[in-house]
Amino acid sequence: SKFKTEYKSIQKEHADVSYYKRDDISLIISKGLSQTCMEQPRNPIEFFANWLIEYNKVQKKAKEQQSEEAEVAKLRDKFQDNLKRKENEEQQLQKEFEQKQDENDQFWTRLEASEDPYDNLGELAEYLHKNIGSTGVYVGQLEAPFKEITDDADEEAHLDKTRPEIIKFQYANADHKDLMVGTDLQPSQGITHQVFSEEFTNFNETVTEEKVALFKHLFVPEVVRTSDVHYWKVPKLGSYMAIPLVYNSCLSVDSFKASVVDYNDYIKKVKKQEDDIKVHNEQQEAMKTEKAAAGETYVPVPLEVEPVQLPPIHTEMKKFVVCMDTMGQDRQFSEDEMHFALEAVFRYKKYWEHFEQEKLIADRDALISEKEADTEYFNEEKVTGIREKEEALVEARINPQPKEEGEDGQAPEKADSKKDQPEPPEEEKDQSVAIENRNRDVMQIKLQ
Repeated sequence: SKFKTEYKSIQKEHADVSYYKRDDISLIISKGLSQTCMEQPRNPIEFFANWLIEYNKVQKKAKEQQSEEAEVAKLRDKFQDNLKRKENEEQQLQKEFEQKQDENDQFWTRLEASEDPYDNLGELAEYLHKNIGSTGVYVGQLEAPFKEITDDADEEAHLDKTRPEIIKFQYANADHKDLMVGTDLQPSQGITHQVFSEEFTNFNETVTEEKVALFKHLFVPEVVRTSDVHYWKVPKLGSYMAIPLVYNSCLSVDSFKASVVDYNDYIKKVKKQEDDIKVHNEQQEAMKTEKAAAGETYVPVPLEVEPVQLPPIHTEMKKFVVCMDTMGQDRQFSEDEMHFALEAVFRYKKYWEHFEQEKLIADRDALISEKEADTEYFNEEKVTGIREKEEALVEARINPQPKEEGEDGQAPEKADSKKDQPEPPEEEKDQSVAIENRNRDVMQIKLQ
């Protein structure tokens, strides 16, 4: 037992020995001693000491270099991570931009496919709301206030034109429908009515971008700093802008009638001009022939005429206003946001005018084509034959033939004109009625 204890104590290594056997001590001392033996200096202790000092410098420098390389690698990885994150953010922003651009294109595509741009004013409000980050967008029309009507009143009897016009808000973005749709703004409420005044020239002088300043609009940078703004609820920090959407409308009965009359006059003037040119050219050719027969040379002189211009379409002005605000956001509209809104309203206005003009022209051309077809119908042989029979029948009734004597020398019995007169065939009767109806319609807009 005692022997085993002594044996274990021998087997257990002393702490100093374990410390000496560390790689950064024993191995280095061994290398230093080995180098000293190889060099065999005169002063081995000094050589060995200097070698240890130099070795320590080299090792320290190596550790510093490793530390620097590790730091560089760390910075490189961080840079790569930031670069990758930035690329992902840019890709996401590009994706969102393309998605928004696609949604914006879809809005204009739907507008072009619409049967009436008036029905898309709500989409215009939502379109602006999403693109400029406004709190609300609401669209109103300037018109006369309503009044009570009777059963026999005309189509405009419900409008009280004796009172000042008001703005009736009819469309808004989804968040503001309950608040704004169905509300009226009186001329005495706020400053929005100023955008319809011909004297109104208060363009936004706070912006520096020239394009924004060119569009007529009303802008209040901070609504709480003025008492001229009308509030529908509690005032909140933000800005307000009103853009007039005033366009020339031609979808009315008066515009349509005037368009047809103007077009017919235009066709007549063109035909007359063509006839005048034809007569003039014939006269010039005759003069040339006459001079040539006399051995003289004559150069025909063309007739100078101004091209006939189709009169512009008759229109009436319709007035809307597109209002928007950032109340509750405590910020102003940026110049880019204002420019976007102004451009969108201007583009909507131009398309609305184009849409109505195209529709009016299509309806006018369709009516004229129909009347031209009716004119051709009256020139057909079967109609001419029916007319000849009708004229002969009228002539027979106006100038009856002399009475003939009977076989017994007496005049024949008088026939009942209604009873004994042969009835025309049903087909001819129907065609006669059709002719009368068509003739009455064509006379309303006579084509020559």
